[in-house]
Amino acid sequence: MKKVLVALGCLLPLIAGCNTFWSKEGFELPFAEKKEDRVIKNVQSALKGEEGHSRLVGDYITVRSGLQMYVVEGVGLVKGLNGTGGDPGPPYRDVILEDMRKRRFPQPEQFLRLPSTTVVIVRAYVPPLVRKGDLIDVEIRVPEGSDTTSLQGGYLLECSLSEQAYAQGRGMLEGRAVAKAEGPILNLQLDSSSDNGQFLRGIIPGGAVYTGEHRKLSVQLKGDYTNYRMSTRIADRIGTRFFDYDDDGIQRKLAEAKTHSKIELDVHSRYRDNYPRYLQTIRHIELKDTSASRHQRLQELALELRNPAQAEQAALRMEAIGVEAIPFLKSALTSTTGEPPLPIECRFHAAQSLAYLGDTAGVNTLVEAARTEPAFRVFALAALSATMSPEAVVGLRELFDEESIETRYGAFRAITTIMPYETSVAGAEMKGGYTLHPVQTEASPFVHFTKRRKREIVIFGPQQEFLTPVIIKAGQGITVRSNPEGTGMIISHIASDGSPQRLETSLRIGDVITKVDALGARYPDVVQMLVEAEKQGNLPGPLGIDALPQPGRVMRSEQEVTDSNDSSDSPKQAGEFDSTPNLFDNSDHSKRATETPETPEDNLTSPDVPTESLDDPVGFTVN
Repeated sequence: MKKVLVALGCLLPLIAGCNTFWSKEGFELPFAEKKEDRVIKNVQSALKGEEGHSRLVGDYITVRSGLQMYVVEGVGLVKGLNGTGGDPGPPYRDVILEDMRKRRFPQPEQFLRLPSTTVVIVRAYVPPLVRKGDLIDVEIRVPEGSDTTSLQGGYLLECSLSEQAYAQGRGMLEGRAVAKAEGPILNLQLDSSSDNGQFLRGIIPGGAVYTGEHRKLSVQLKGDYTNYRMSTRIADRIGTRFFDYDDDGIQRKLAEAKTHSKIELDVHSRYRDNYPRYLQTIRHIELKDTSASRHQRLQELALELRNPAQAEQAALRMEAIGVEAIPFLKSALTSTTGEPPLPIECRFHAAQSLAYLGDTAGVNTLVEAARTEPAFRVFALAALSATMSPEAVVGLRELFDEESIETRYGAFRAITTIMPYETSVAGAEMKGGYTLHPVQTEASPFVHFTKRRKREIVIFGPQQEFLTPVIIKAGQGITVRSNPEGTGMIISHIASDGSPQRLETSLRIGDVITKVDALGARYPDVVQMLVEAEKQGNLPGPLGIDALPQPGRVMRSEQEVTDSNDSSDSPKQAGEFDSTPNLFDNSDHSKRATETPETPEDNLTSPDVPTESLDDPVGFTVN
């Protein structure tokens, strides 16, 4: 018996030191590693920078929420139709009647029977990173079964838009209201061959005010690294690079570890209009960093920056380091005596990173890239906007003289983001619910209007005139025609009381818009007037509609041209399609949206990984 006890005493320390797991038969077996032990070892090795583990933050995280659009809907009431309204019947009629009664609307049932009114379904797409007070686009459609034949001339009365969710066995459930929509309906028929139901649908650009909570980004740690030590370290690394200041002037990090697997991010103000770039930069932050290793890395990256094939990644990694990288990035912009300048790819990527670091040394390079290389244009314009600097405004104004429509309008949007009241782009607020911007240009004239985000008309070449003879409509009861001599315009209007009005003005497009606006023409009416004039050949130049530069284009590097033995192109794509700066996003919202908002996940934990306390992380200590 004594020998047995001695033997057990020798084995117990060995058994206690073993990693064990439970087999299917219920026995706890040695030498198998539990997941939490594996996570702890992985995290410890990653934070020490051991071989086999990435050095970059991006390899340990995935975007969890905040980038997906989601749908909000409501039932609304439209007025102002020219006898084309109709009664939709239940259930939509019942919904709007209940809402009208709550608002103490006088004689709601009689109002709904008017041929100038109709009930519509209102939908909006809540974009990423939206803040309270931001404007979002609205879509309108007539429900099936309605007698309505057209929405032209209609005005949507104030309508609440709510989150919608499907519950099994209970159908669609309405959640909290997060937006209020109102405004004149833009109902364009660009193809005159067939309406295809177009007049039963419409949009209101920027037609809803977001009233919900500010949407933030959150990222999730990948499965084998879900540990509070890792979560807090990554949040600290991001927060050290990206921070702002609160109302008391105290520095505030823009990343916070919420759980062992979730990190919540605020977007730095310089990246507000290009959050894809913000995420790219975060992904290139080093997990483990020291002053010595950072200096050595900058030396290596400066050499890579001079290679067109490596320049993009090198610039991103330098941007992720921060202001210490500025001198190294600047070195790529200028050439030493007797040496030719670096290829445009190298100079562009260096200039772009400088812009997001708040340095204006690369402004001229970004202007050159926007002018000469379509593949870089959208990124160059976004970077110029990000500098928020007078130097960028001067460079962007030069682009107004380019023939490219997207270059000119892209430069206009960038300037209005930096300085909306700058003299070269300042507009007038019109009674019809839009802004009118006359912009000087040495290039050929054109007119531009928007169908998304905002309601604006930009006249590039304020002196341009309608080409006569002209006869066009500007909404209900307003007719614009040239005088018999072709030297001016006559605007006729039949008021709601039947009294006629007549105004005369010059042939200038801006003067005509100002006059019809004074007579009550709204944004959709003016847009339809311009579309009609363009179809009839009455405009001296093209009519642009959301003419924005886009990513995903290809370019041919100077080195590839030099090395090529024939004239064939060697395409190189500049940026992915999903890397569009949100300043220039013109994608189809319906293809990107989910039907319901993201579910709050603050309290979610993984069943396989223990939930440690932030104040008492377990497992190991890393110096």
